Amino acid sequence: MDLKKEFIFDEFFTLSWSAGVSRSTIYKKNIRENQRLELKKFVKNIIINDYLFHYKNIVNDVKHVANIDNISYKASKQFSNILHFNRFRIGTSQKILNLYLKYLWCFGEITKPPHCPIDGLVLEKLKQISPKNYKKIFSISWTKLDNINQYNKIIDVARYIVGEDLSEWELNFWSTFGE
Repeated sequence: MDLKKEFIFDEFFTLSWSAGVSRSTIYKKNIRENQRLELKKFVKNIIINDYLFHYKNIVNDVKHVANIDNISYKASKQFSNILHFNRFRIGTSQKILNLYLKYLWCFGEITKPPHCPIDGLVLEKLKQISPKNYKKIFSISWTKLDNINQYNKIIDVARYIVGEDLSEWELNFWSTFGE
């Protein structure tokens, strides 16, 4: 990979990481910056070295959800001593992975990701457009989400509500956000 492309991909990951960790309590108190950087590098290596090549082709929900779950599991196992509640939550893992994939997709490097990044604004929009009996599903804070089955439920119901591809829907939502 040439240096310019590598630089852009590193920036994509940094933006994704920041979006995933900046809104929630990830670390225990008094964790040193070098420990935080070790976790960031660890997660980046999992995504880039273990999973990214799969997304050159279409990845199904089962594989994608397993990737999210494995990021949480591996990071929690390796870094429980610095993580709040000893966990790297599902909400954080999905936000980082899904946003990174969104950047690469928009840049033309991978196929369309199976899911969109789930965050507070996306959950709020889904709640607004949902029939009353589905609103509660979108009432969780993505930063506290730590159950892969609950994440799957959010994705399944979101697909039902928007009636289209989640990645395309979310990209359209963000392109018109604030207008």
